Amino acid sequence: MTRKENYKLSILLLVMILLSGCSTYRPVDYSSFTGKLAVTPEKREEILDQLARKRNEIKTIRILGDLTLADGTTGKAIIVASFAERKIRIEILPPQTGQSLMIAAIQGNSALILIPPERRAIKGTASQKNLRRVFGAAVEPEELLSVLTGRFISDTFWSSIDIPKTTVTEDDSSFYITTFNQALLARIDKESGLVKELIRNNVFNQNTIYTARSTLDSTPEEQIYIPSTLELRIYQPENHQAQLDIKSVQINAPPRAEVFKLTVPRSYLVERF
Repeated sequence: MTRKENYKLSILLLVMILLSGCSTYRPVDYSSFTGKLAVTPEKREEILDQLARKRNEIKTIRILGDLTLADGTTGKAIIVASFAERKIRIEILPPQTGQSLMIAAIQGNSALILIPPERRAIKGTASQKNLRRVFGAAVEPEELLSVLTGRFISDTFWSSIDIPKTTVTEDDSSFYITTFNQALLARIDKESGLVKELIRNNVFNQNTIYTARSTLDSTPEEQIYIPSTLELRIYQPENHQAQLDIKSVQINAPPRAEVFKLTVPRSYLVERF
């Protein structure tokens, strides 16, 4: 792998640090959300409660996957997360063997990113504004976890949204959720409860921030569904695309505490958000 390719992956935080070469622009397609039947207010509340329970069934998770950018650049991603403790560790590695290209840890309100090929570290508060510089989109850690696991966005997302104005429609196979001012549109598979398609817009001007699509290849033994493939496209501030093919998953196996504890080597240049 060349230094140029190393640099591309070293600044790619899972599928959201999409700061390599831009891919061809593709307009957002809203067609799947139109022409569906509205559910009753009672059923709407039932569906939203069901989705909240679906998200809460995962306490901790470890994901190993193959990462592919739109230009063909590849790598491997390891994600470990504890939902309740608001902790995430993401590591990007070369496609074969070699030094880690990037290791990031978010614990509560703190974030630390190590970029070994450049002997550089970035640290600061895990705010939306700061994480946008890392992920390529302004997201909360909870939102990142929801996208990775195919769950509907966590309750913390509702703080800026008028919940009573959320609409739910359906067809034979899916529910379709549209929040106030089209800030969020989600197509959810009825059988698995997974978010199969997600459109995240700016609540003020409806400009698309990112879209996500997931596929499901098999039914898990314990009925805890996880996407087998996740495709993410970020539209703001630039247009980027990546795909994560999930190879293995461990659910609700508590990780060691030291997994989330990163230290900055003395020789690293430290930058702050």
